[in-house]
Parts: sequence; C-alpha cells; structure tokens
Amino acid sequence: MGDMKLGIFALVALGGVIGFGVGALSVNGTADIVVDGRINPNTASLGMLAELPSIGPSRAGAIVEYRQRVASDGGGRAFSEIGDLEKVKGIGAITAQKLKVFLTFE
Repeated sequence: MGDMKLGIFALVALGGVIGFGVGALSVNGTADIVVDGRINPNTASLGMLAELPSIGPSRAGAIVEYRQRVASDGGGRAFSEIGDLEKVKGIGAITAQKLKVFLTFE
C-alpha cells in the first residue's frame, strides 16, 4: 500500500513537471482537483486525503469533518494556510509541515 501512495504522488508531481498544471485524479469514484501536483484540503476527497503521508483514513476523516463543521458554521474555507491543519484533531505542527509540499490553499 505504501508503494501505491508514492506512485500516486509521483504521478501527480510528474504531471505538474511536464506542464499539466491543473488536472484531476479519480480516487474512490470522486474527482480531486490537482494544481501543480498539489491538492487542496478544502476540496479534496476523503480518499485523496488518506493517501497523504502521515494521514491515513482516520486523520483524513477528521480533516473532512472539521472542514464540514467550519462550512456549516458559516466560517467559509476551513484551511487558508498550512498552520490551519493543526486545528484538526490528530494533526500537529510536525505533521502539518510534512504535508506542506503536497498541499495548496488556492
């Protein structure tokens, strides 16, 4: 399974390098927008988030739950910078910084 994670991100990164600045990857039947090889935690599916290093299904679920809670409270976008991920249960500063290269907030 670990090799699969690397394969997905290598594929996305390669797409960015050869000029596919924006694309879509299908994971579990949902489309995720990929910008320059990075995903947006405000819009990414549970499946795509779960493939991020140090995240997995449990933390991915916490990200989606937090994002939905913020939206339902009228707070708009849950994540506008990498530090906002630390508001999610189970994600601290070290994990957030590891994710920086895989995420975009645009």
